[in-house]
Amino acid sequence: MRLATIEKDRTEMAAIVDGERLLPIASINEVLKMDWPISLFDLIDTGKVSH
Repeated sequence: MRLATIEKDRTEMAAIVDGERLLPIASINEVLKMDWPISLFDLIDTGKVSH
């Protein structure tokens, strides 16, 4: 899995890179009813993903 930082609606957030698509963590949270941090640093820091 590759992660990237993107800007969406003037907010910097993490996204999953899927081929040529970017899947913002905020959108994933909304669809899956999750509460993952949207900041890439915070996402890695919480241990929910490893680097």
